[in-house]
Amino acid sequence: MPPKFEAPQLDLPKIETPKLEAPTFVLPKFEAPKLDVPKFDTPKFDLPKVELPAIDSPSKGAPSRDQEILEPQEVRDEKARAARSLAKELSEKAKVLEQEAKEARKSAQLAKKDAARAKDEGEYDVFQS
Repeated sequence: MPPKFEAPQLDLPKIETPKLEAPTFVLPKFEAPKLDVPKFDTPKFDLPKVELPAIDSPSKGAPSRDQEILEPQEVRDEKARAARSLAKELSEKAKVLEQEAKEARKSAQLAKKDAARAKDEGEYDVFQS
C-alpha cells in the first residue's frame, strides 16, 4: 500500500479588488434616406438562335494531327546531334575570339600607359629647357 501524502493547508489572505465598470456608449441611430427609384421595363430583344457546327472527333485508334506532323525519332535525334555539334563549334570559336579580345585589351591598356608616360615626360622637357 502506497504511503499517504497530505498537503499542508495554506491560509491565504482574502484580497478584494475594486469593481470596475466599463463606460457605456450608445451609438446614435442612423437611418439612410429612402430613395424612390422609378420603375422601368427593359426592352426585350429576340436574338437569333445560333447552333454550333458539329465536330467529328477522331476515334481512339486514329493518330492525332500532332503525331502526323512529327518526324521519326531517328530524324529528330540526328537533327539534335547536328545542332549540338554546331553549338559546340561556335562556342569554341567564341572562346578563341574572347581570348584574342582579352589580349587586345591588355595591349591597348599598355599602349595607353606608354602614351601617358610619354606625355608626362614631354611636359617635363618643356619646363626643363
